[in-house]
Amino acid sequence: MKKGQVEIIGLGVLVIVLVVILVLALTFSFNSSNNENNDLKSGLTANSLLNAMIKLEGKVDFKELVYSCYADAKKESSVNCNKLKTEINKIAILSIGKSNFQISFETETFEFFKYGNCQGIQSSAYRFNKQGTIIIGKINICN
Repeated sequence: MKKGQVEIIGLGVLVIVLVVILVLALTFSFNSSNNENNDLKSGLTANSLLNAMIKLEGKVDFKELVYSCYADAKKESSVNCNKLKTEINKIAILSIGKSNFQISFETETFEFFKYGNCQGIQSSAYRFNKQGTIIIGKINICN
């Protein structure tokens, strides 16, 4: 082989190696952006679900149900908290299907309600005032 032919073959091998590296880099880049999109989607879903639950009025006044659970928790009772769990299940099944979730409500001093088992994407805290008590709600959704 002549010197020019060897250089062309070397250049071809170099181009092939660079193309393979570029393809691998793009593959990893697209995979990480999908995860970020899924996290963003889960975060928006969590915020929307929590807002919808808390603003629910009609047959069930959700804020009143949460406050009743708080009042029961202070008395170490769970009657209204069980009603709250039932309503949460109804709403969650319609909204997020069978996805795992965890929802909690607390005051500034103690957490009085926690339901579910999930440490996924958390919603923004939703604060509302009911009968002079500030209640903070949070929900986590797992994929």
